[in-house]
Formats: sequence, structure tokens, C-alpha cells
Amino acid sequence: MKKNLVIFLLLFLFVTTISDAYAYIRPGAGNDLIQIIISAVAGIGAFFKNIANKIKGIFIRK
Repeated sequence: MKKNLVIFLLLFLFVTTISDAYAYIRPGAGNDLIQIIISAVAGIGAFFKNIANKIKGIFIRK
């Protein structure tokens, strides 16, 4: 019980004494994120389309 109290107090002191980070996010970061998501979706789609074409090629031979 005493160990839990000490851990709680340490966590409480750590959380309450954190100062502001003053972080900077550049204005174009949202566009970069959207571009990454769109390109990942397109890449995954092309990958699975390629696999589907290979599987179709096995069954459809001329």
C-alpha cells in the first residue's frame, strides 16, 4: 500500500510540474500527412491489384 502511494505521489508531481513545450508545427504539415495517407492507400491498392492479376494469370492461360 505504501509503495502504491509513493508511486502515485511521484507521478502526480511529475505531471503537475511539466512546463509548456512551445512546440511548433509548420503550416504545411497537414498537407504532408494527407499526401502520405493518399500515397499509402494507392500503394496498397496497386500491390493487391498486382497479386490479383498474378492469381488470375495462373488460372487464365492462353
